[in-house]
Amino acid sequence: MNDMLTVENKLQIKYVSVDSVKLNPKNPRDNDGAVDAVAGSMKRFDWTNPILVRKANNVIIAGHTRWKAAKKLGIKSVPVIFCDMTEAQADAYMLADNKLSELASWDDAALTKIIAELQEQGVDLLSLGFDQKEIDKLFATQKELGSGEIPDIPEYLTFIVTPEQRAEIELKLDAEDGQNRTEQLLCLIRRE
Repeated sequence: MNDMLTVENKLQIKYVSVDSVKLNPKNPRDNDGAVDAVAGSMKRFDWTNPILVRKANNVIIAGHTRWKAAKKLGIKSVPVIFCDMTEAQADAYMLADNKLSELASWDDAALTKIIAELQEQGVDLLSLGFDQKEIDKLFATQKELGSGEIPDIPEYLTFIVTPEQRAEIELKLDAEDGQNRTEQLLCLIRRE
């Protein structure tokens, strides 16, 4: 196996013109919906993660959304790491960079605690990439499970379901013995 990261192959960040690097036309990730959020993050936190660029042709390997956000913000010079990769290696890493993060999951109790702390400090939670429905659901679930101090939230959530969905939910709830219906419903929602 080819170990690309060696002592001789240290990462070096260089600042280059945003127009000197190119989007990869083969990138299968549709990231246009994330550009505004990333641009907002860059305005708030500055630039924290360089763009990876294939040295042979100046094509982006990872960082397409950051590049688009930089263009949107009018940034002229961007930090890049030039990678000496074959086209196949660059394509493989481009896919891995996008897909591997999907394998991770959230610790909902820890996440709720951090979000509650940030909320108390006046941080705009929507600027972090979470939408209000996600935040409300997270707080409701953690409050119901009794996981620590949670800010005041509605006592219940309303879901609109079809008659078929309701019948399926009721069947699944009836199949569970020894739990109250609220706990069963929360478990069912989290599993599906």
